[in-house]
Amino acid sequence: RSARTHPPMDKQQGHGRVPGDQRVDDVRLQRHPHLGAAVLQLAVVGDDQVREVLLHIAADNYFLPTVLGVAAPAATKITATDFAPVQAFEKQQLDRAASIAELKASFEHLKTALARVPDSRMNEKLSVFGQEFTVRGFLILTATHLHEHLGQLIAYARSNGVTPPWSQ
Repeated sequence: RSARTHPPMDKQQGHGRVPGDQRVDDVRLQRHPHLGAAVLQLAVVGDDQVREVLLHIAADNYFLPTVLGVAAPAATKITATDFAPVQAFEKQQLDRAASIAELKASFEHLKTALARVPDSRMNEKLSVFGQEFTVRGFLILTATHLHEHLGQLIAYARSNGVTPPWSQ
């Protein structure tokens, strides 16, 4: 089977942003056992930067499965071959409730998509973001992407005086 090729990603896009000084309005934690006990959904919505991070996570939860051949919902306009709709998705001006709803829906999509990947594909080669991966490696990348932004949001929350429940 030939390797699939996907557009390169701007390594700075959506990563490494430093949050502003605005207060966080709310912190909600919900475990996602389908992605492993360590993966948490941290829904912190209080300012534009946090909303953008949440929508970045949601956009990639829709985009990453397209690399494996699972289409994103048509309403997202996200495809495997064009990164522009992913960037547009995360820049949407959604309110708090809509941002959280979109994040939850994206995790359901990701859960369903990953469950469809058979073990027989784990060693299949993929070319994604200008790098070679196996399907197995790409699934690990998916989990580490979620962990990266979980850490980003935890740091943001702590910098705004919100103590996570596990630290109390």
